[in-house]
Amino acid sequence: MIVDLVQRVYREKSKGNLGPIAEFNQWLEAALTQSGTKFTSGGQNFFWKIVSSQRFNDFISERETDWLFVHSDELDFILLAKLDFDYSNLLGEKDYPRLGSFWLLKSNFDGLYVNDEPLHIWTPYHISTPLHRIEPDLDILISRLRDKNIEIIKHVDYKTFRTDSLRIR
Repeated sequence: MIVDLVQRVYREKSKGNLGPIAEFNQWLEAALTQSGTKFTSGGQNFFWKIVSSQRFNDFISERETDWLFVHSDELDFILLAKLDFDYSNLLGEKDYPRLGSFWLLKSNFDGLYVNDEPLHIWTPYHISTPLHRIEPDLDILISRLRDKNIEIIKHVDYKTFRTDSLRIR
């Protein structure tokens, strides 16, 4: 299992080291103050943007530092997803992000409530379209997260559960 930034920060928090979680929360607050691209899903406004976790390179070494950050207008839904890109040109421009799993930092959808500890879940809808056409895919993703008939699978610690995933709903 590959440890990413969110896992590492919450692991340090569980060990009593509160410095990384404070810096992580400050990074999220800064991302919330920056404007993002607006889209509507189910009558609710959401915003998305790409944020970089490069400032954490001294804390955790990662090949890719781009994250997809999606939040609702009321901040009752916050999603953070590590992005891998299928396309990169010689100028360093990247496109066609892949989204296979993500972190739900906050959610109040029916059967999918998250407030304290984030959930690392497999996406119910795989995204691999260009960034300039990502809003329809994000709309489908959010509608599937809202639908309580769609199965949601959580990543878990193998040492605790003896499996790599656990069904949430």
